[in-house]
Amino acid sequence: MTKYSLAIAILSIKLSTGIVYGQSADINGVIKDLNEPVLYGEVLNHHFQAVGSQFFIDGWSEGNIYHEKGGVSRNKMLQYNGYKDQLYWLNPSTGDIVILDKNLVRKFTIKMPLTADTVTFRKIEPVRTNNHDPAGSFVQVLVEDEISLYVMRKIDNTGERTIVQNERRVTLPVLEPRPVYIIRHPGNRYTNLHRMRRQSFINLFPETGNRLRDALQEKRNRVRNEKELIEAVVIANQIIKNEQ
Repeated sequence: MTKYSLAIAILSIKLSTGIVYGQSADINGVIKDLNEPVLYGEVLNHHFQAVGSQFFIDGWSEGNIYHEKGGVSRNKMLQYNGYKDQLYWLNPSTGDIVILDKNLVRKFTIKMPLTADTVTFRKIEPVRTNNHDPAGSFVQVLVEDEISLYVMRKIDNTGERTIVQNERRVTLPVLEPRPVYIIRHPGNRYTNLHRMRRQSFINLFPETGNRLRDALQEKRNRVRNEKELIEAVVIANQIIKNEQ
């Protein structure tokens, strides 16, 4: 059976069973669904309890999945687990939470709640992140240019806390965000920013001499937070481009 014939069959079933309520038949939408890559993964069958969240965003957000072998799965409900470095998909057909196979995902996007912003995560090699997972690690793209800035939205177990739950004392792990900032230099060289401070950032770019320091001082940028770090990378890119 061809994809077109299968689409007609599925649409016929929807019409005969009343699944399409008061709407015109959208054969193009059915064919589009059939042409999307298949999502593979393992169904999540247990829930991890902790103090603090293991997710980049609590709750499900709409996003797209870009596959390693090409093709895009669009408008899927996704969650990124920073504690386990895993991407979760909510299967609308079964209601199951599926841990997607990281080997098959090249990058993904997630819409931020209450805003019009969309963030992008891409997968990079484990050697770039000191992560031992051979499939690589997901990093959020903050700047993509001659000099690129990525961040691992890592969430670590920082200790334990005892709480009272159902009249019982329960000891739970405490989870806290521990972002890791990664800079890709021209020539595909990677370095990590270990301390959020201006001099530590300047030390990563000895080729700029005092020009980077002067530009950051002029902007009163101390590189003390993520917003200032993004601005500092943009400035470093401007300096490099002006010298080319």
